[in-house]
Amino acid sequence: GSFAMEAVARQFAGGAACTLKLPLAAICVDRQEILVNSTQIVTALTIDANGSSVIGAPTALTANGFFRLRWDAVMKTWYRVG
Repeated sequence: GSFAMEAVARQFAGGAACTLKLPLAAICVDRQEILVNSTQIVTALTIDANGSSVIGAPTALTANGFFRLRWDAVMKTWYRVG
């Protein structure tokens, strides 16, 4: 299935700040993955897991950087897998 994610970015001198809001647990499928990439430098990255946990979330991204999160339905947790 598909779902919407929300990302809010603010530009400031030397980079950008971004908050990425992940989907609610109720609409996620076990082992579902999310790939996030950015063409710009993100110096302050916040992951909002909508009440769930995130293990290994990055706090910044380089230009053309990326990461992947995988959902564990039993633990109600997103884990960084790449």
